[in-house]
Amino acid sequence: QSPSHPVTQSPPPPLNPITTQPEWQRTLALLPNPHVLQSWERGAIKGQTEWQAERFALQMRTPTESRIAMTGGVTRDSLATTLRLDTLAIRVDSGFTTPRGFALAAPAVFQFGANRTGTLDSLVLVHTDTGRIALRGSLGASGAVSGRIDLDRVPLGDIGRLLRTGTLTGGTASATGTLQGTRERPRFDASVSLRDAIA
Repeated sequence: QSPSHPVTQSPPPPLNPITTQPEWQRTLALLPNPHVLQSWERGAIKGQTEWQAERFALQMRTPTESRIAMTGGVTRDSLATTLRLDTLAIRVDSGFTTPRGFALAAPAVFQFGANRTGTLDSLVLVHTDTGRIALRGSLGASGAVSGRIDLDRVPLGDIGRLLRTGTLTGGTASATGTLQGTRERPRFDASVSLRDAIA
């Protein structure tokens, strides 16, 4: 019988609410393409109705020393909750070399409605070297689910670093996956191709 070891839990990632206008303006200034709909003033005007706006920033480091940073906002009204992800960066380099990893190509919007419905319009991550990952999907009121993921020349070595495995060290992966069916009986089909893979 193997000896028992205490189970340790990692602390939750530091999600930092942004509650002042100057702090949010500084955050917007760092975005590649800020939009007027993201402005503090628009949130204040919409806040005079049932609509509420909340803003956040998050930075975390994974066990493999990869770094993840994101900013965005949450809006709520009587019908839906909308999460807008303005930036997302996933760095897999050591921090002392040229930045390497994935970054959000454009803002992504998640919308959650009543009866556990939801949609993801489009989330696209572009690699600093080569490759991209694209996601979209929806969950309907009847329980129907649909979604799609596309990978195009994604570096396997960087995926290996994120997954904490040394079995993926080189080459690229391209894939297409589709999700169909219902919440209770989902079906996922995928096709994958590898090029110059080293394991």
